[in-house]
Amino acid sequence: MANAMGPNSGGRGGLLARLAPWVLILGLAALHAINNWIWLTKNVVIPGWDRPAHLGRSLAYYATLTPPSWQGMFQASVQDPIRPPLFFASVTPLYWAFGTSSDVAIMVNAGYWLILIASVYGLGAYLGGRRLGVWGAVLAALVPLLYGMSRSFYIEFSLAALVTLTLYLLVASDGLRQRGYALAFGVALGLGMLTKRTYLVFVVVPVVVVILRSEVLRSLWNRLRGGLRISVPDLLVAMGGGLALAALWYFPNRSVVEDLTLGLWLFPAWAVLIATTIYLVLRRPKDPGVNCLSALSLGATIASLWYLPRVEVVRRLLLYGYGVGDPRGRELDLTSIYTYTYYLRHTTNEGLGLVFALLLVVAVAGIVAYLVKKGRVWRTIWEADNGWWVLFLWPIAAYLLLTFSIYKEARAFTPVLPALALIVAAGLLLMPWQWLGRALLALAVIWGLVQFAVISYSEFSTPAENTRFWSDLLGETGLFARGVHLELPDAGETDPGYYIQPEVLARIDARRRLMERDSVRLGVLAHTPQINAGSFLYSILTRLQGVEVADLAPNHEGGDPLPRLYGYEYLLLTRDNQDPNAEVQAAIERILDDPPRLFQDAFVLETTYSLPDGDTAYLYCLHYWPDPALPEAYVAEASEALSGILRSGDALILSPPELLPALSREGIEGVEIYLLPDQGTVGAELADITREHRRVFVLFGQAGGASEGFIEAWMNQHAYRADDRWFGGLQLALYGTTALPPAEQATQMSGAWFGDGIGGRIELTGIDLAVRQLSPGDVVPLSLFWRANQPVEQDLKVFVHLLNAEGQLVAQRDSQPVGGMRPTSTWEVGEPIVDRYGVLLPGNLSPGEYQLIAGLYDPVSGERLLVRGSADAAPDDHLTVGTISVSP
Repeated sequence: MANAMGPNSGGRGGLLARLAPWVLILGLAALHAINNWIWLTKNVVIPGWDRPAHLGRSLAYYATLTPPSWQGMFQASVQDPIRPPLFFASVTPLYWAFGTSSDVAIMVNAGYWLILIASVYGLGAYLGGRRLGVWGAVLAALVPLLYGMSRSFYIEFSLAALVTLTLYLLVASDGLRQRGYALAFGVALGLGMLTKRTYLVFVVVPVVVVILRSEVLRSLWNRLRGGLRISVPDLLVAMGGGLALAALWYFPNRSVVEDLTLGLWLFPAWAVLIATTIYLVLRRPKDPGVNCLSALSLGATIASLWYLPRVEVVRRLLLYGYGVGDPRGRELDLTSIYTYTYYLRHTTNEGLGLVFALLLVVAVAGIVAYLVKKGRVWRTIWEADNGWWVLFLWPIAAYLLLTFSIYKEARAFTPVLPALALIVAAGLLLMPWQWLGRALLALAVIWGLVQFAVISYSEFSTPAENTRFWSDLLGETGLFARGVHLELPDAGETDPGYYIQPEVLARIDARRRLMERDSVRLGVLAHTPQINAGSFLYSILTRLQGVEVADLAPNHEGGDPLPRLYGYEYLLLTRDNQDPNAEVQAAIERILDDPPRLFQDAFVLETTYSLPDGDTAYLYCLHYWPDPALPEAYVAEASEALSGILRSGDALILSPPELLPALSREGIEGVEIYLLPDQGTVGAELADITREHRRVFVLFGQAGGASEGFIEAWMNQHAYRADDRWFGGLQLALYGTTALPPAEQATQMSGAWFGDGIGGRIELTGIDLAVRQLSPGDVVPLSLFWRANQPVEQDLKVFVHLLNAEGQLVAQRDSQPVGGMRPTSTWEVGEPIVDRYGVLLPGNLSPGEYQLIAGLYDPVSGERLLVRGSADAAPDDHLTVGTISVSP
């Protein structure tokens, strides 16, 4: 087949003829580099989720590798547990030279363009001489998805370059007879494995077929039959080199290695791999078997830099490639035609474009016609050079392996496109009517240039819009290539109107500096290709490190996300989202259409952004920013305590409201939270709260401001304080309430005297036990009405105890009067004191009748004051104030 390419397919030419292909290769790579830079200068929107995330990863590798160090190289090789490091790390030299920007990062593809075009040319020249190499390189440079992907920070373009390089070197090794090419193939194999996990999908079948069709197995069998001859000097050198290099790589990084899956076993594994490679490389016979083992060992050694430390990736390959144990329940639907045509449709519409796809069909027909004309079709195919087998198995095997995988991404087929470009060139050159083949090649180049302009720049895009149509086989298609990865730089999905990130971050950073905070949290409830959490990441990492962004849209915690929103100083949300999480979308619509009371109290709408698609982005700012002086550990302790006693219908008042963000980050749920900052209306709001909730918790902060003091005083007068707990500088108080306001006058007269007997120091003038029928977990509401008959010098404490039928204590409340706000030493003679107490019933309290007793005691000595209930009553250390009934 190679000889059919015409007189330009072989022979020696002059210096110009030999240099011309390389001038072409450099020219094509430079053309795309220059064009990509122009395209990027017009582009400000980077749609999608993977690209922004990949850009962020490139900065992580840059930080790890700067300044360069041996430990940094090791950490970079293992730092990502999911993705191999080569593509991200390859950006670091550009960052060193030109600084950190997304455009600089994407320009790394200029280098991969050079690798790809040179490899396509080399493979074409091997198969059919310089003519096929040139035509293949030109057509590859005009494949839409290839140049579309080269403008994006996706891994697939670099993967296409490494796959093409690997298969070119495999073919150039002449069945692994050429040792230099074979070892270069091994290096490319290792680098390809370090590019992306799907690399093997594109190379494994061609490599296996070349091994089976070449003399590799026969060579190895002959060596086995002749007996293995080990070179002791070479073996010693290999063992020493393996141990030395493995130790140099392993021991300086033991602190990192200890946390990896294989841990200590990495050292012997690397030592064996390196030693094997050194030994095989030292053996220099012209033997395809040894060359093959050398290449495979070299590739495995290079790949092991990531795959051995991250050996758990095998499970992820099975999970995300073929759905083995997929927690999301994804399965391959073999009954759907969609499964079998997915990559056909996307390759036609987006990978090549309709015209190039038709030329591919014509080219394949031309190859078939050539074979039929030559006769003995199957024998010709069988006896064809390994290069032709590689060229056709490359796309066929990849199509099958990807089709029968749950992984469905149009860009996943990108590494096959160089092969399709070569097949088009080869098929048109092999057509029986050479004039027609040459005319079609010329048409392909002209059309490719026109298509390049039409789908690359808004100024020329009108023909693409006007030539779209629907096809039952291809779906929505058109005369020109189209797809999600073929973007104009400044229109449609990349309209600059979507680029709100700089203005949003500028607002946030300005407020951060105004509030004198080190960092601010931005929660993103937007999930569109243009506006999502990842779209902020690169700017934050490179310019505004005082802003922390969190992606709230996936809602990994599950349930209603609203209670967790108050932990962020800023919220950004959009109504129309792509594949929205149901709970998140419901929360967004509640905020926009009927915002909850707490959200209205906590957030203010700072600004809105009108988007090109008609949607609106809303930026909310938290009204009460967290107090940086507040130790969040105390809030965590309070939150833990609350979670153990909360029940449905409880209320929680935060005083001050600045406690809300820290409490929200602890994930407090199951309680209705209230913020009461305005002292002017707080009384009315407290009345509403105590009327609607039977148990009210108040978390008091350290500020001690006017509002906080007012809230505590009001609650002590109008509710029944049942519990106090301290967490550092935070106080958590529990109040019980009743359906009606607390009594201002006693409903049960007492006349009991505490102290020196009748006419003694303190009189309990009356009692009010507002509710006598309760359930476990309720608060017993008791009001005591006091009056001092004489000055009281001591600060006495009141105790209220609940006793069961056997007289055993089951619950109690001890406190200075009026929640500690009116110590007895401050009482004026004759002044009426209304003192409210709540007794929290245990949640496991048995049903039955219980007795409530009260009294006074000296908190220093613990001695109780004697009390007489009447003039003729015997003194006692307590007074029975009522009984309650507890129901299940």
